[in-house]
Amino acid sequence: GRFFKTKTKAELHQEALKRRILIQPVCNLTDILEHPQLKARDYWQELEHPELGTTISYPGRSCLSSEFPCKLWRRAPLIGEHNREIYQDELGLSEEKVITLKQAGII
Repeated sequence: GRFFKTKTKAELHQEALKRRILIQPVCNLTDILEHPQLKARDYWQELEHPELGTTISYPGRSCLSSEFPCKLWRRAPLIGEHNREIYQDELGLSEEKVITLKQAGII
């Protein structure tokens, strides 16, 4: 216990690599956002978030390919953003039925 409290994840990882010990640090969100390999690959892509009035880092491509370029073109949907399309277009509910369900607190 005490030994690990005196070392950083990076120090433990480097020492393990020198000694050929299989070890990998468990990354928290900050570690992942700041990871040098992900930064070098431009993994994180900034997209506008309408409710926050700022950008959010979204995960990008899981692999790089010159033959199949991939770029995020829209953010994740807001909660309920596509309800009309689902309830009316996909499920076939009328606008009146959707209004009734909303007023009843069902949706």
